Amino acid sequence: MFLCPSTNTVQTVNLEDYEEVKKTWSENYKNLEVPKSLEKSDRTREEWVKEDLGKTTNAIDLLKSEDPQK
Repeated sequence: MFLCPSTNTVQTVNLEDYEEVKKTWSENYKNLEVPKSLEKSDRTREEWVKEDLGKTTNAIDLLKSEDPQK
């Protein structure tokens, strides 16, 4: 069983590293082939990005939550 810590400390990142990661992800979303999904094999790039954004937002919310049941 995985237990999250009861407090979340935010890890700092320098601006240069942040911008490099941001650039990499932006290039990937613009240039990689849109992955197929089990639910929709012909999804668009926009659908793919929106889906990933939703998953990422959910993961961040769970990590920031103080509710140990999440």
